[in-house]
Amino acid sequence: MALFVEGALLVLSRFSLQSRVILPIAFVLMVLVLGRAALFAQEESQRIQTESQALAQQQMAHITQRLTLSDQLVLA
Repeated sequence: MALFVEGALLVLSRFSLQSRVILPIAFVLMVLVLGRAALFAQEESQRIQTESQALAQQQMAHITQRLTLSDQLVLA
């Protein structure tokens, strides 16, 4: 890790002062945005999965109800 930081500082020393300030800030912002995007994707995935399970259960209940009704009509 120390070697990575040392290498990063060596690379940054070649840039202007403005770039040396902006690049780390941009990197941190990029990591935050990508992290939030990943979190949002995970939350949406869970929401969609929950909704689809609820819909499947509801459809199964309707199918069971219709089959029960048709069974009663046939047996009547």
